Amino acid sequence: DTFLANYARTAKDGDFSSLRFVVAGAEAVKPETRHVYRDRFQASIIEGFGLTEAAPVVAVNTAIHGRDGTVGRLLPAIR
Repeated sequence: DTFLANYARTAKDGDFSSLRFVVAGAEAVKPETRHVYRDRFQASIIEGFGLTEAAPVVAVNTAIHGRDGTVGRLLPAIR
């Protein structure tokens, strides 16, 4: 959230025009940040989770299966 909020604060209106999704991890995304990206940039933030000991990403939300404030489902073949 820290990085995304700062990017949004300093971005010009067209800077993120090619984005549809932003994948975030390491810190929960605040509702205010999520709204800025939806309203101003027309981009959805999806969150994921990784473990230093395992992989950069072990679970992630998707556009189809996602819920704000969650890290989503485990990636295939992870037990």
